[in-house]
Amino acid sequence: MYTNELFQQFADRDGNIDIKRIEKENPELLKIIGYRIPTEDKYSCFPAKIVGFLPREAGDAVMLPADITAITGSDFDVDKMYLMRKEFKEEKKSKEEITKELEDVLLKGLTGKAKESV
Repeated sequence: MYTNELFQQFADRDGNIDIKRIEKENPELLKIIGYRIPTEDKYSCFPAKIVGFLPREAGDAVMLPADITAITGSDFDVDKMYLMRKEFKEEKKSKEEITKELEDVLLKGLTGKAKESV
């Protein structure tokens, strides 16, 4: 669901992910949708927010609230829980591209016009 490349920018030297930094810089990364198969109605789906990360040794395990079975109507026979999130792409920009974007923002802030119209 989440790749090392996506969260590498939020990890410390030990690989621990700084959730507060994600909340500050890109809170959309923490929003997910869960759904149960078989899906019966709207109550089989739920919005969720990531509030922390397990140690890397836990692999791809996910911990959900204890009452999630009641919320989604699970009955422990063949139900499966799936999670999905928005697709995020990290854009790598050159120093020149970043400088141009900053110049455009500053110019627009000072003059109210974009560079092309000045």
